[in-house]
Amino acid sequence: MYKIIARSGIFALIIIGCSKYANVPDIVLTNQPLTVIQESINGRWKLDYGFGGIGGIRYEAKANEYINFEPYRIVIGNDQGVIVDTSIVWKKVPSSRTDSAYILTYQYQGRQNGLLVKEIKDNSLIISEYASDAVTYYYKKIR
Repeated sequence: MYKIIARSGIFALIIIGCSKYANVPDIVLTNQPLTVIQESINGRWKLDYGFGGIGGIRYEAKANEYINFEPYRIVIGNDQGVIVDTSIVWKKVPSSRTDSAYILTYQYQGRQNGLLVKEIKDNSLIISEYASDAVTYYYKKIR
């Protein structure tokens, strides 16, 4: 009986340790200094799903979409390859939750895009487009 329990425990540890996603602590990022935001989101994240836009639609991840953050660089891609690989400009803007918040902006196809990095909760990085009728994206950190 002891051997069965011990083997089950070892098997469970192997399964838990083999997760392709990293455990990340919960943190609200809208009220943090820029260095804390950059350190918290640094690395590669896989899109889980998006929600919002006109009509509040749920967008399922389909082609292994990912986003990779460095302090002043963003790379967005999927199974087809890299879509965006450009620099980030961080801007401090007024916020309804706090006195101000940082948004990251980047250029894509001649247009400026903005993302509000909201928080990390339940191992998900939560980011919203900086626009009315915004889509909010939920990403999982890749090890």
